[in-house]
Amino acid sequence: MAKLSTLIRGYKGDLGRIHSRSCLELGVKVVDSTPRDSGEARRRWTPNGPPTLGRIYSFTNNLPYIKRLEYGWSDQARNPDGMVRKNVRNWQSIVRGNI
Repeated sequence: MAKLSTLIRGYKGDLGRIHSRSCLELGVKVVDSTPRDSGEARRRWTPNGPPTLGRIYSFTNNLPYIKRLEYGWSDQARNPDGMVRKNVRNWQSIVRGNI
């Protein structure tokens, strides 16, 4: 029984590291994809806390025009894929890269 519980703890530890690294990488990719004029939009991304296995990880941006940047409604944001949508679509490859 002791060997099994050690294996389970190791598995959860690996899974936790993969989850944490993947969440942080996604956040960096979103920030890096955010159009930069003054840099304010990039600075406003805020995580809800550290990535924790079993807990939803999210980050927000409370700028009034962030939705416009995401959907390309401004001269600064001409990317029709958005900074959040395009990176979330790559979630599986981000996770695979961290395994």
